[in-house]
Amino acid sequence: MSRHHAYVIGLVVSMVAMGELEATATTFQHSSYFYLVTCSSFPMIFVAARASRVPWPATRVALVYTAIRLLVVWGLPLFPGEPRIGPVSFRPTHMVPPDFPLLLLGPAVAVDLLQRVERAHRHWSGGILAGVTLFLAFLAVQWPFASFLASPGARNAVFAGDNFWFFLRLDSYIANHVFYPWDAFHGQHPKTALLCAMLLSVLAAQIGLFGQRWLSRLQR
Repeated sequence: MSRHHAYVIGLVVSMVAMGELEATATTFQHSSYFYLVTCSSFPMIFVAARASRVPWPATRVALVYTAIRLLVVWGLPLFPGEPRIGPVSFRPTHMVPPDFPLLLLGPAVAVDLLQRVERAHRHWSGGILAGVTLFLAFLAVQWPFASFLASPGARNAVFAGDNFWFFLRLDSYIANHVFYPWDAFHGQHPKTALLCAMLLSVLAAQIGLFGQRWLSRLQR
């Protein structure tokens, strides 16, 4: 797999992230729901991407995703726009961008660094190691970053923390920069639910590991 394939996979990650846009909103990023959704897809893609012969393949994929998302976040507000239908709670004067990109670079770098270690593990242990590493790396960078995105420091053109859809209710969690207590509302113990997210990450990484091996054989 050439570096061009890494760019294509980065585009796929961007499309997957757009499909998960509602579930990955900042207001959900301190809940297990957010990690259950993201850990069902991204570990699979990042591990499979390591079949590429270029250095740091997963990191390249994450960089492409980040670049595309930033282009959208910073580019859309340059175009004027205003709501034409109701109800209208906010009156933006420009196109409203999505949230700032997820910090997928952290887990991508971690899984690239882990690749040499995994070569000694031929079967399930490799997927377990990759899945746990991806989950912990993502949790370590995204959880505190989500706190920043909900703070006044992110309400600017760079982080787009104050761009709301015109139909958003004024009393909503998003509009008030408050994290939605998904676990409490659904009777989930946060630590147990996060453990489930980690197990889901392991499963997704194992599927990605099978994909990595299949793609590697395909190149021979």
